[in-house]
This record gives sequence, structure tokens and C-alpha cells, in this order.
Amino acid sequence: MQRALIPHSPARLVSVTLVLVLLAVGVASCDRREEPSAAADVSFEVDPSFIGIAYENPDLGIAYRPPVDWEMLGGNQRQAVLDALAENPTDEDAFILDVRDIFFSTESLSFSSVSTVVHPQGNPLTRESYAEAVAEEIGLSGQDESKSEIVARMDFAVNNVPVTQFRHLRSDRVTFTLILNGASGALIQLDYSIPTGAYQKESVKLESSIGTIHTVKTE
Repeated sequence: MQRALIPHSPARLVSVTLVLVLLAVGVASCDRREEPSAAADVSFEVDPSFIGIAYENPDLGIAYRPPVDWEMLGGNQRQAVLDALAENPTDEDAFILDVRDIFFSTESLSFSSVSTVVHPQGNPLTRESYAEAVAEEIGLSGQDESKSEIVARMDFAVNNVPVTQFRHLRSDRVTFTLILNGASGALIQLDYSIPTGAYQKESVKLESSIGTIHTVKTE
């Protein structure tokens, strides 16, 4: 599987993926801040009409159902994204984002990506430590308020899977970044990104999709 060294910070992981996805497929709020809370199991209302075909990755030990009509990229489109990521400039301090699969809506230009995150020096990387790095870089826990592009952070559990979720507003898109561990122990970043113009229509699908996240037996 091809990997990319994402320069400078985990906060740029989502925007880098976004640019590459849009390039590969050839397609043309508020300031409220929430303090992290203890992870509590949250019940999501899952509407079958809002979710697509089940995605399962036994290698990572994770499964979920992306929003309906967000189709998995395959063939040349998927390879173009991986090739573009592999060509990014390297940075010895960058977290390694390994994009496994991408689901894309050609109608709304929304996408969901499944990636693993690895420390550049191979050091242990936990969900908590990576989440804190993301929060610090985008200004949630820092002093520079002008850096902050975050709308909210939540810590919760879905189907007994602890999750840290960030909701961003950047570049005319709303992006939900979920950080969790699969049954394999892999650190996983699950992103949902929606153009602000399509947010009202597409966001209603997210609760149902997030509510399907669960771990699966690894191979």
C-alpha cells in the first residue's frame, strides 16, 4: 500500500486528501468551542435509507457504512489519488497517512476516506496522543486563536469503540475527522468532508453512517 508523508502537521491531512480526491476524479457554523469530555457510549439513530453498502476491512479490524450514494473509488481514479499522495514532499516530523479507501459523491463532491496514521519514527501512537496533536495544531488547545479552524471536538464511544471527533470548517467545506482504533490496534482516521453548499442535504446522512462504525475480527 502506498503511503504519504504529510508535511508539518496532522491538521493538514484532511485538506491534502481533499485536493487530491477532487483532482483525481476530474471534478470541475459557528465559532462555538467545546471542551473534551469523557468518552460515553452514544446511541446514533441509523436510518437505512441514508447509508450505502457495508464496508469492512478485516486487515484493520474496522467496518462502517458510508453515506448513501457515496461510491468507493476504484481503478484509475483510486490509483491516481495514491500516486499523488506518494509524490508529496517528505518531512521527517510528519505523521504518515496511509489512505486505504475513499468513497466519493459525484453529485455533491462530498467524500469519506479511511486511513491509518503512523508516527514518522515508528514510536507508539495512541488515539489520545494523536488527537491532542491535532487539537494543538489547529488551535483548540493553543494560544493562537487565529490558527483555529475547528468548530467542535467530542469524545464518545459508538458500538463500544472509543472515538475522538473533530468538526472543522475550512476552505468552504465542513469536515468531520474521527480518530479511533480498529480491532487490529491500528490507529484509524475516518474523514467525512462536505462542501458547505451541500451540507444541509448531505449532513443528515452522517449520524446514520457514524452509528454503523464497529470493529470486526482481524485476519
